[in-house]
Amino acid sequence: MRKILVLTCLFISLLGFSQTKDLEQLTIDLAFKQVDSSKVNTCLEIINLHYEANAYDLALKYIEQSEKLSKTIKFDKGLAQTLYLKALIYSKKEEHDRAVGYYTESKRLYTILNDTLNIAKINSKLGVTKIKAGDYKAGIIDALSGIQQLENKKLDNDLAYAYKN
Repeated sequence: MRKILVLTCLFISLLGFSQTKDLEQLTIDLAFKQVDSSKVNTCLEIINLHYEANAYDLALKYIEQSEKLSKTIKFDKGLAQTLYLKALIYSKKEEHDRAVGYYTESKRLYTILNDTLNIAKINSKLGVTKIKAGDYKAGIIDALSGIQQLENKKLDNDLAYAYKN
């Protein structure tokens, strides 16, 4: 039993070290990248790592940078993803009205880009967020729309989240 506990602790610490190493490398890469879509994509990777580590305030700092850069270079896909991540964070912080606004703007951009997969993910999360904010009717409509699209695309993880909520 003691060996299992020690091995588990060692594994968890190595996992944390690996994520820190990835984050450091991405931050260095970000500093030396040209101002183009690859810089936005690197920012998005950093934001995802901070989001997964529940470091929302750090993620929001990179989101500001990514949002400004995406607008400057007119990179709508990067802006849409940035706004989606921003909405996820505000949803986690239980600032549902702000989250709904960012989900809606992200969905608008993905609609222009004709990206049905990301629209489905947003509809699912948007529905849940609207329900948590008290707008049950609109929330159920969005959630069911998202679920139907996720079933068609066979996205099991997103579908499990939608059904759970």
